[in-house]
Amino acid sequence: MASFETTGGGTIDSGDKRIERKVLVSTDGTDPSAPGGTGRLTNITITQEPGGVRRGIFEYTQGGAGGASYDVYGKRIELMGGTREVPIQTHPAFKALTETQLAQVETAIDNKEDDLWRTGPVSGGTFNAAQQVLYNFLRRKVEYVLAPAVVGRVSEFSSSLPSLSPVGKVADPSELTAPTGTFWVCTAVTASPVGGKYEVTTEYTLNFSDWSDVETLYGWT
Repeated sequence: MASFETTGGGTIDSGDKRIERKVLVSTDGTDPSAPGGTGRLTNITITQEPGGVRRGIFEYTQGGAGGASYDVYGKRIELMGGTREVPIQTHPAFKALTETQLAQVETAIDNKEDDLWRTGPVSGGTFNAAQQVLYNFLRRKVEYVLAPAVVGRVSEFSSSLPSLSPVGKVADPSELTAPTGTFWVCTAVTASPVGGKYEVTTEYTLNFSDWSDVETLYGWT
């Protein structure tokens, strides 16, 4: 096959990735083959021109170049940690409290039983240490606490649009490690056109509930 590289190629730096474009033409009526480039081959366009000439445009996405965060496997991995407000009753310090014990605290708050500032008898029983701490906070109008809010994203290139079936289900992405006792839940999937392919980003949110609760609520992908 007679083919050679011609003008029209070059490098495009889009900020988070670098795309190298190579243009080849063949003169014997056959399609030019991919010439090889720096990065991953992400797009091929072949056009037929007069005189049996065929023009091929080959695009290679270079991982980790030009400030890009794509690794050698063509993936971009992001991890963001923050906090969110949750009801104080959901704090792990009060995990062992039963519904009855929580109701005792709420009743004491509603009845403004200020003598319960220290551990003492209450209607239907006695406050334990966890109940006393919860009561102390609620009496001060501290009704919410900060809980971790951790989000991970994995971006990669795909030749087709992704399935949306993983959204809202427990996931175990190999690129992200969940701390012991926590679980990832897939919360979003987006796809953006890049040449003839798609840049697919899958978002995961870390869940701190018990495994049995997570599995019941979400199920596996």
